[in-house]
Amino acid sequence: MGGHLGFQSSRLESLDVFRGIAIVGMLLVISPGSGQYVYGPLRHAEWNGFTFADLVFPLFVFTVGVAVALSLSKRIQRGEKRRTMLLKVIVRTAVLFGLGLVLNRLWYGDSSGLRVTGVLQRIALCYFFTSIIFMVGEFRGLMVSAAVLLLSYWVMMKLVPVPGYGPGVLEKDGNLAAYLDNLLLHGHLYKENWDPEGLLSTMPAVATAVLGASTGVWVLSPRTKTKKALGMILIGCAGASLGMLWNVDFPINKNLWSSSYVVFTAGIMLLIFAFCYWLVDIKGWGMLTKPLTIFGRNALATYLISDVTKYILIRNSTWTQLYRSLYALSHDPTAASLLHAITYTLVWLGPAALLYRRGITIKI
Repeated sequence: MGGHLGFQSSRLESLDVFRGIAIVGMLLVISPGSGQYVYGPLRHAEWNGFTFADLVFPLFVFTVGVAVALSLSKRIQRGEKRRTMLLKVIVRTAVLFGLGLVLNRLWYGDSSGLRVTGVLQRIALCYFFTSIIFMVGEFRGLMVSAAVLLLSYWVMMKLVPVPGYGPGVLEKDGNLAAYLDNLLLHGHLYKENWDPEGLLSTMPAVATAVLGASTGVWVLSPRTKTKKALGMILIGCAGASLGMLWNVDFPINKNLWSSSYVVFTAGIMLLIFAFCYWLVDIKGWGMLTKPLTIFGRNALATYLISDVTKYILIRNSTWTQLYRSLYALSHDPTAASLLHAITYTLVWLGPAALLYRRGITIKI
């Protein structure tokens, strides 16, 4: 762990902006007024390929990795014992996973058919494994771990035969990830026979977080800020290009969280983060991104509370009434659905701003 001790420990303001982009994107994607009339970019790709919506979740997971690097680096510098750090990681993982199960219980009914996996559960597992990898390895260890996870997943998905289908099937039916999910979690999945946050696809999702941690290590290194930004731009372009090349053999696919999807989205995330870093930490123009900073300071709490609120609004029909009101104004069902998502997202800027002004950060 000696290599971690040379890190700079100043606060990375651009991370809050970056995280703010993630939560704003997530709120927009999960808040259409009508599931039938969803604005195109906010609708997930049916299977292969991607839309704006398919970039949001990996952005959130990537920020988790960056935050892991910043947080654990500070603790290491303070001389905190590894056992103490591990205990805190385990507790936070359990809390996140448990909250995910509570949300699933809310949305999907009784425990007999409770969905086990989900957004918060995936974030929890990515946080846990990335933290472990970070504590036992340095920058090179992170990169090697990401490569091993991505290559192993690729090999398994392409070469391990699925009963009744054979090897290399990457469609909804017959792929290895869906087969294992159905075998181990039958009756507790998002769909009847597969889950976009399933067990095997957690492997490459962890790689997304690990690549985020690698970015955090890079930003905390003693290089000049300009070199750090340029490095992220160069690697980001290379990652996005490599992901597109890999797409030829292993299609970019959020539901499978394919290896090409990880590399491609990591490249995009690096470019976005480099811009945030340049704008806020180099140029000092943080006032331009203040709303994103406000959202980013309590991102997970905002997601959790907004999702519960959404459930309540749907149950008492307020959600549908708001959509109908917007539809009456626009006479365009898709435009009304988009306005609904924007409105619901902006509503949460108020509570987030109140917490920000009072210096309150709700840690989950």
